[in-house]
Amino acid sequence: MKDNILIEMQNSQLNTTISYFRQFKNIPMFNRIIYWFITALLLSFQATVAQTIVLDESYDDWTTDDQVAVEIGDNVFTDFETLSIANDESYLYFRVKLNRELLLQSNSNIILAIDIDNNAQTGFSIEGIGSELVFNFGSRVGRIYRGSNQFEIYHNDIGLITSPTVSSDEFEIAIARNFNVGNQAYKLEDNITMYLYVNDGSTGDFIPNRGDAARYSFDEDKNSIQEFEIEKDDQADLR
Repeated sequence: MKDNILIEMQNSQLNTTISYFRQFKNIPMFNRIIYWFITALLLSFQATVAQTIVLDESYDDWTTDDQVAVEIGDNVFTDFETLSIANDESYLYFRVKLNRELLLQSNSNIILAIDIDNNAQTGFSIEGIGSELVFNFGSRVGRIYRGSNQFEIYHNDIGLITSPTVSSDEFEIAIARNFNVGNQAYKLEDNITMYLYVNDGSTGDFIPNRGDAARYSFDEDKNSIQEFEIEKDDQADLR
């Protein structure tokens, strides 16, 4: 709802500005320059906001450039078909398409493994990568691996959000780029490697395929949508 309100406000501002300056199209060049300057700023702001991903079961904010793997038809049961990755300044996003509908957060046995430091020699070893972060969506619990230590984590520890929360064959996933576990600050930046896989022994599907982990470089030019508070300053005020 906040995102829709924000977009409507931006569109309204842009339309009002354009309408206002059209009334003065015959006035001196200086005013025309001001008009184009303000319009350019508004359009630039809209473009910046559009860069972020919104978890809303609509996939229009994803592009083909975000797709990192297509692995259709390589598993007869639960088959990961496509995987896309994106980011903004606050979150790392995944979009995954499967061959069948399931409940991601209920006995799915789907695992997310991220090599945060992009070093195969550290973390939990999975098909050629060393994962510092491993999360089982079906059991809603995961682990952070640091040296010889392991720390149990839950959704709120890493800012994990999934959409939809009902059964589907396509999901969007977000993880905070900055979080703290075991008195250690973690930041997802520069480059990572990762897998999504079904924890079912040798028959479980991987995306990307085993031995070919997705390698992702963060785009630091993308910004998060600014959140606006709509709570009343004074509870006695009318709205």
